Amino acid sequence: MNAGGYFKKTFSRSWVITLFFILFFLERGLSFAVPSPSYFEEWDVKDTFGRAEKAVGNRIGDYTLIDQNGNKFQLKELFDKPLLISFIYATCDYACPMITTHLSEVTREAGSEFGKRFRIITISFDSGDTPERMKNFGSSFIKDFASWKFATADSATVKNLGRDVGLSYLKTDKGFQHLNFFSIIDRSGKVYKQVYGIDFSPKAALKAIDMAAGQKRLWVSFVNIFDTIKAFCYTYDPKTGRYVPNMAMLVPVFLGTVAQTAIVFLLVYIFRGAHKAANKKL
Repeated sequence: MNAGGYFKKTFSRSWVITLFFILFFLERGLSFAVPSPSYFEEWDVKDTFGRAEKAVGNRIGDYTLIDQNGNKFQLKELFDKPLLISFIYATCDYACPMITTHLSEVTREAGSEFGKRFRIITISFDSGDTPERMKNFGSSFIKDFASWKFATADSATVKNLGRDVGLSYLKTDKGFQHLNFFSIIDRSGKVYKQVYGIDFSPKAALKAIDMAAGQKRLWVSFVNIFDTIKAFCYTYDPKTGRYVPNMAMLVPVFLGTVAQTAIVFLLVYIFRGAHKAANKKL
């Protein structure tokens, strides 16, 4: 090998190694750049998401709830078919109405099969919400409450049911912080799947409902991953009382992922180069 070729090859390897260390320290820096839980008013998104995921497979206990008409009923009465459980508070002006709007789109997509294939129950975690208030809230999304109940319960019941489904919420001066999701409960009364975000595909939700009805094993898919990412995209802003895109979490996570991917490719490049050099010496 001539001197020019040797210099070019050596320079190329040095450049790759230098880039590796730059990306490594960039990735480490980005991991520290992600805001701490205190930045979000002690609201740890990762922890709340983890709690929801750990609840998958939990058996839901039997609880006494009060529907929008003030009538008591047992939750276990609804387990004869898949049940969608969402938690809201009636005075919420953004995330809760958005989630409920998209749930209503699921019912429209199902058409006459809604009620036959599955039911929905929306439960308030605000002790100040009354059956009347829940009825007013629910009336904006559906007129017939036969297959979609809007319920309240005492604080202990909400706490225990919330624990069963992996719900986390935190009261603030202007409302509540909470992870945006709803749970699909299968016919055995277990949490089958969590659907995250304030926007979701009705067709995808119906597919998961049908799988829950057949109690089929649910495999991780790109759809699950996409739903998971959406859970991190919104956070509660106590100054405005609204849920806003959480760029402070999203940007560092995205850049960190890019840096980690680049590091993997660089390691493969270095390893292959070393392997070729070793083979030439043999």
